[in-house]
Amino acid sequence: MEGWIEPLAYIIGSVIVIVVAWLVKRYTGYNLPVGIKSALFQIVQLLMSRLSKKKCDDGEHCLKKSPSSKFPSPPKTLITILGSRLRELLKPYGIILDYALDIEYCLPSREDWLRFLKWYKSNTPVKPGDYTQDDFDCDDFAWIMRAYALLWMKGRCPFGYIEASSIDENYPFPMHSFGFMVDQNNKVYFTDPLELAASIDGLDPAYEINCQDVKV
Repeated sequence: MEGWIEPLAYIIGSVIVIVVAWLVKRYTGYNLPVGIKSALFQIVQLLMSRLSKKKCDDGEHCLKKSPSSKFPSPPKTLITILGSRLRELLKPYGIILDYALDIEYCLPSREDWLRFLKWYKSNTPVKPGDYTQDDFDCDDFAWIMRAYALLWMKGRCPFGYIEASSIDENYPFPMHSFGFMVDQNNKVYFTDPLELAASIDGLDPAYEINCQDVKV
């Protein structure tokens, strides 16, 4: 919902539930069941959400008309790499990939990776301020970023997910989730939507870590 619609919908929904509950109590003597209160509140939220939606030029509903919110164009050039070769590239950084699910992966250029990361930073649906420990923390941020990367490249390129801690005394951090990618020059880079292990859009060169889990 638009920025002003969401709080307005919450206020209106709450007022309607309170008024309806009061009317039911006054004229029937019964309390409005919690389930009905919840359903009524959700209905108001849904109606307000639909009111806030506008039609885009392509006929689909959108929250706001913004060309920059569309996915960037796919990688311009791709080269293939065997899954076994990908495992070799990751080992020097402490990332042990027991097996690669795909026989081959496609590698974009460094420029294409940068283009995607800069787009994601501007259009990510989650911001660092959304972080809540245990409920919505680093692994959730990392998985969302990976999901967007997979959609952008249609699952063809290795945008990985890792859980690791630092082994560098000059740059320590505890167990943390973030992402990695590989470019056409077989260079491995880290990216982190929370910018603890790496920047979100700087394409930081990978370094050795204490990796506990990896998905690619």
